[in-house]
Amino acid sequence: MRIAFLTTGATGSASEISINTMAPWVEVAIVGGNTLGKPVGQLAFDLPRCEDRLRIVTFRTINALAEGDYYDGLAGTLRYACAAPDTLDRPPGDAAEGLTAAALEWLGSGACTSLITEAPARSKPSLAQAAGRPLLPRQPSPAQLWMPGRVSLTTSSR
Repeated sequence: MRIAFLTTGATGSASEISINTMAPWVEVAIVGGNTLGKPVGQLAFDLPRCEDRLRIVTFRTINALAEGDYYDGLAGTLRYACAAPDTLDRPPGDAAEGLTAAALEWLGSGACTSLITEAPARSKPSLAQAAGRPLLPRQPSPAQLWMPGRVSLTTSSR
């Protein structure tokens, strides 16, 4: 059985969880662009006698094979990551629409014509943008690397 998921750089969170949880059980492909890379979730904590609410990353999601470190999107973690244009001049589901055509091709052949090679849509801030922001530990976890407002001054091998 094969399942093709149509994705863009804005595909994240629950959509990525759905794709990642199916991967151990069936042949899965993402078709379009790399996903956002958000394998974590958050909980809200209301502060007593205050109107503020903290939304803190409190859990990480994994699939049945304990795979879940797709902080750079799913393209690098899946066997099939087929690049395709999102052609908006055709309605969704039209066999001539870019994403749909590439998905149908992969479903029929099991091969990608072109592979997704680009990074997810977001980018880390530059050092110039990071001035005055708190720094991370020398060896931050993948989740810490993507925390808003946080920047590492160390060079990573990633």
